[in-house]
Amino acid sequence: MTVRNLRGGYDPKYHDLFEQAVEELKAEGLVTTFPARTGRGSDPHIVAVFDRLLEVRGLMNAYRKSVGLRPLRRDLKEFT
Repeated sequence: MTVRNLRGGYDPKYHDLFEQAVEELKAEGLVTTFPARTGRGSDPHIVAVFDRLLEVRGLMNAYRKSVGLRPLRRDLKEFT
């Protein structure tokens, strides 16, 4: 998925936060980005690093519980 498409559906006032969030997730090793061709040229694409997400699943679930969300499944099907 392109980084630009991640922000679709969000209020435009938050669009600037996505680039910063992607950089922070890259620094944590949770995602990787790479240039890829699109129908309009080339854009950076983003991919989750599944093994790293498994390592931090407990932390993500603690946060999700604190805000009233269901925990992520052990197979992380929510990310596929």
